[in-house]
Amino acid sequence: MRTALQVCVSVALLLSALPVYAYSSPGVPSGFVNDFANVLSSETKAELENGLRDFQASTTNEVVLVTVPTLDGDVVSNYAVKLFEDWKIGTDERDNGVLLLFALTERKVRIEVGYGLEGALPDSAAESIIQEMIPYLQAEDFDGAARIGIASILVATQGEYQGTVRTEDVVGSILSIIFLGLFFIQWVAAILARSKSYWAGGLIGVVAGIVLATLLGWWFVAGMVLTVLLAGLGLLLDYGVSHAYHEAVHAGTPTPWWAGGGTGGSHSGGSFGGFWGGSSGGGGASGSW
Repeated sequence: MRTALQVCVSVALLLSALPVYAYSSPGVPSGFVNDFANVLSSETKAELENGLRDFQASTTNEVVLVTVPTLDGDVVSNYAVKLFEDWKIGTDERDNGVLLLFALTERKVRIEVGYGLEGALPDSAAESIIQEMIPYLQAEDFDGAARIGIASILVATQGEYQGTVRTEDVVGSILSIIFLGLFFIQWVAAILARSKSYWAGGLIGVVAGIVLATLLGWWFVAGMVLTVLLAGLGLLLDYGVSHAYHEAVHAGTPTPWWAGGGTGGSHSGGSFGGFWGGSSGGGGASGSW
């Protein structure tokens, strides 16, 4: 009897020592981009919101970006799961949602993945995307981190599902392709602009020349000429975007979109009606900066 009582007391003490996480909702979503911490520029928010709406229309996948000032004592993994459940990101049939979360006070980042996209975006891929964002977050370039993170998530989940084929969905698919193309250009430009040397641009040109020469079946001399030309163009591109980026930083002005900055464009996406009942299985990855 005494032994049983001791066991019960020990279990009770153990349970009381376990951490208790108190999730506190940041608010009601106003769209696919919810900047509660106020760290994103208006251009970036408009650009991402429009692109994510187009992406949802063409694939039914719901990718959501959220910044919060603090986790209020919670841990980022638990907070992300609770927020995912609270907002029901993704569709009820496919659970095809993804949450990208920045917590400013704790300096934490989390990618939370719905059940239906865990094959397209496994934990290892989510971890790689976070590592791409860390340098931007450390530099407090939240616009750059958001763009690179979202672009990588969209590329990973692009072909997993397709929406019902309607005229507006076809238009959405075309816009999504254009959006991803612009994101790719900005992603490459952002990397080149922030590098301290120009060899990366030349290397990209060399790789592009070899790939094109191989695909076109050009003989050796023509392939070499093409590779040298593209290497030179890559060096010039690297110099141009790096110069524009550093000039903008020095002058305190927005970086041009072709040098890794925002496009500044937007189009009306209609009112936001909420998400569609998805859930998360706890898959994804977390990081610190």
